[in-house]
Amino acid sequence: MYIGNKQREIVISAVASGKPSSNPMTEDHIGVNAVLLADASTEESVYISTHVPADWKSGEDISAKIHCMNVSAQTGTKAFIIGLEYASIGADEDGTPSTTTIESTKTLANNQSAEVMMEADSLTISGAALAVDDVLSFRLYRKAADAGDTMTGDLAIVTIHLQYLTNELKQ
Repeated sequence: MYIGNKQREIVISAVASGKPSSNPMTEDHIGVNAVLLADASTEESVYISTHVPADWKSGEDISAKIHCMNVSAQTGTKAFIIGLEYASIGADEDGTPSTTTIESTKTLANNQSAEVMMEADSLTISGAALAVDDVLSFRLYRKAADAGDTMTGDLAIVTIHLQYLTNELKQ
């Protein structure tokens, strides 16, 4: 029986991921959600690594979706900018490769109340330079000092979802 490609995802808890950054986000919780707080005025970041899954369809892009909450109520229409700087490292390759940076601006609902769960717009990780079992490392940050980031208060990062297509399967 032919099954075909399936979409799968890896869910990474922001807090469990570690944060050896020189300017790390602060750990906290909102309700039952463990979160990392990205400051409203200073760029803070978290570093995360995972493997490119063994069932990933070679050459396909991987979509990174960031689930987050605004900590403070917002007046008017506000936006935040989230970025992802990434690189993949294969066996016997330089451990400090060049990186690719992608950013996305998320506009909040007008007069959004505090602690509303939302998904930042998807960030696309190009599959062209990836290989199965590469280490996929990335730095997640809020670009707080940018004029386009108008959201007041911290941004609470809850999870990072990496969505990908699997290889075709036959059973």
